[in-house]
Amino acid sequence: MIIKDEKKELIIETAIKRFRHYGIQKTTMSDIADDLSLSKPSLYYYFPDKNNLTIEVMNKVCSEYHFHLEKVHQPELSLENNLYNVIELRHQYFKKYYMLYWVNLTLFMNAQELRPLFLKIRKRDLAFYTDLFSAAVQKGEIAPLDSKEIAQLYTESLTGIIVSAMKEGNKTFLPSKEELKTLLENLHQLSGLFIKGLK
Repeated sequence: MIIKDEKKELIIETAIKRFRHYGIQKTTMSDIADDLSLSKPSLYYYFPDKNNLTIEVMNKVCSEYHFHLEKVHQPELSLENNLYNVIELRHQYFKKYYMLYWVNLTLFMNAQELRPLFLKIRKRDLAFYTDLFSAAVQKGEIAPLDSKEIAQLYTESLTGIIVSAMKEGNKTFLPSKEELKTLLENLHQLSGLFIKGLK
């Protein structure tokens, strides 16, 4: 059982490397099998198709992101500083896993296949930000409003800026340094305005 799990994990790690460098669309199951010196039937034993493997890849990447999200959060810091650090972390992941970002995923996968994964990620994000805003309310940093509603509005606003930036650029290639810099500045600006409006 341990050997099987290790092999499955190795396949996921290999797929992540391939997807990051070549994109999901340009990566085939044969490519991944070749990288591992594995026969295609052996690969299909673990993952019946590329969509199944892609979802497992996304689960791993998102679990890693949420792990670091909890680490970067420091209760003693102000809401403004915590959100600053979270945006920096989110931006790092956006750059590192750009080819796996959901707008790119929907280019080749059916939205219905991705829906359970998106809902799972969104639920974890909302829980994190709800706790963050709740703590800020308790410390008197912001007005006593519904923390869950604030979290929902905040995350949707962040996502809106990122999606807008992706639609303006070329979704198949990593944005330029200038585009990434502008995106990060816009996210921080949004966060600052958001906090100001909550006081």
